[in-house]
Amino acid sequence: MNFSLEEEQWGKVAEWRKEREIPARYAGAIGGSYSYIFTPTSIGLVIQVRDKHTEEVLDVSDYRSW
Repeated sequence: MNFSLEEEQWGKVAEWRKEREIPARYAGAIGGSYSYIFTPTSIGLVIQVRDKHTEEVLDVSDYRSW
């Protein structure tokens, strides 16, 4: 299965990440500060982005399409 974000969802994620950027934050050699979590359900797809440092979660699911 392949999952992706719509343009509107990418915009929300970019804005949310920009608010959290800390110049000295270490993200590892290949990044990894954020986890993109896709959870298929019987009625729709739940999409969350988790900040690994703060454990904050942004839900960008498109509930209008459910």
